[in-house]
Formats: sequence, structure tokens, C-alpha cells
Amino acid sequence: MVSGAPGNFVRVVDQINGAYERGWYDACAVMLRRLLEMLIFEAYVANDMKNKIKGQNGRFLRLTGLIRMACSESRWALDDNGAVLRELSAIGNWSAHKRRFVANRDDIDKHVSALRIVVQELIFLAKLK
Repeated sequence: MVSGAPGNFVRVVDQINGAYERGWYDACAVMLRRLLEMLIFEAYVANDMKNKIKGQNGRFLRLTGLIRMACSESRWALDDNGAVLRELSAIGNWSAHKRRFVANRDDIDKHVSALRIVVQELIFLAKLK
């Protein structure tokens, strides 16, 4: 899905797939979170809307804010994907920051179809293909 995209996107997807194949689901979840963040950011940049994703302090929003903003862009029509974006963001956060949380295969697998759709949408919006 990301063939032809810039190398950093290809490498992140390689790491997602490699972590999943090895059963490293926490690493996979964290890298999925990173991919979503990168794609949403690039979608705003590609559409010359970068200033929309800056907070009052002038810094770029974190993923939660990026998801909220992206889902509220009516011309992007991502609102149907909001739930999966929020869920994957949460799993990635828990994998990175919750001491007692350990992601398992089902945490990833139950979102695969929706993830593929939202990643395709974001790749298109980011004009990476």
C-alpha cells in the first residue's frame, strides 16, 4: 500500500509488519500510532493547512488532537474512521506508557480491515500516491 511513498513511510510500515510477524504487538501498536500521526500530519501539509494543527502555544498537536481535527474536516469525510483512529491511538499509547498493559495479536487483528481503509484514505489525502 505504501510502495512509491517516501522512504520514511515505507520503513515505518516495514517495522510495523516485522513487529507483527514476530509477535511484538506492543512495538507494532506503537509504530501504527506513529504511522497514523505521520499520515495525518502529511495530509495537512499536502493540503496547505499546516496552521490548522497548531495549538495556542504554536506547537503541533499530539495525535489525539490531530485525529479530532482530521475527523472534523468535512471535505475529508474521515468521521466514519474516527473510532478506529482513536482506538489505535489508545493501544499505541498504552503499549508505550502503561506498565501493566501488554498488547496481544487480537488488539491489532480486530482493527486490520478498518486500518487498511483509513491508511488508504490518509495516503490519498497526504498526496503520497
